[in-house]
Amino acid sequence: MKIDQISDIHLDNNLTYIAEFENKNQKKYGMNRYIYETSEYTFLTLFSHIIPEEKGEVLIIAGDLAEDISLMEKFFEYLNKYHYYEKIFYVFGNHELQFTSKEYHEFPRMKTYKDKVERIKRCLSKFKNLSILDGDVEEFKGIVFGGAMGWYDGAYSRYIDSSMTNKDITSQWYESSPDAAIEGIDYFDVPLQDEMIKIESIYKKVHVMITHISPLMDYRTINNLYKYSAMSGLYIFDGKKYFSNNIKYWAYGHIHDFNHFENGGITFVRNPLGFNNSFRKKYFSFEI
Repeated sequence: MKIDQISDIHLDNNLTYIAEFENKNQKKYGMNRYIYETSEYTFLTLFSHIIPEEKGEVLIIAGDLAEDISLMEKFFEYLNKYHYYEKIFYVFGNHELQFTSKEYHEFPRMKTYKDKVERIKRCLSKFKNLSILDGDVEEFKGIVFGGAMGWYDGAYSRYIDSSMTNKDITSQWYESSPDAAIEGIDYFDVPLQDEMIKIESIYKKVHVMITHISPLMDYRTINNLYKYSAMSGLYIFDGKKYFSNNIKYWAYGHIHDFNHFENGGITFVRNPLGFNNSFRKKYFSFEI
């Protein structure tokens, strides 16, 4: 089975970037900015950089697809129209938990990130080839896929600087992380317990595990510029106890550079698009 993988598509950012990069076409078609950013043409430009010509049977999206739910809906609508996959597995990322300014006004009953997650699930339930894995497992053609968002635990911060306390990490999190604006998260590790319970419940059952957050306490997974920064602890959780023998691949995202290596019999794969992408091709596939 051939599986294509991508993460950190960040539609809110990259559709705007495409519109700016291709603004001559915006003027040519006489579209206003928002219509152009969300047009089929703009999505097709995006797809040309993340979907290989010889695509697989399965697509994994390892989180941070978008903040705006309406963009998520357009993404899957156009993806199914032009690049239909038999199966798409998707886990949430930290950016899905963010409220857009539009959502504050349109959905006043959404109070916390948990409300946002449930709304995303309802809005995307119409796409029958899409499975959102949120502590779930699903078998497809004999391969068991499982996933959850995961959440960072600060362990890497304490590894770099053993004097750091949770209070210290939370203080720096407030200063430097956009996650501090997520409704319902007042400390850096609020979602951690729920996410670890989800992973605990599925990790022994799956062949392919999918999380957004990296489970690797390994400096090789960190960009050279940041591997000795204590704040890299906001990108990782210590997941070694979940590295079971049945897991063959672990797909993840959150860190915006490519990484692919084997550790303890598991192949860990990360293929992010990232922000303001320069539109080098970001294809990555593996076979199982």
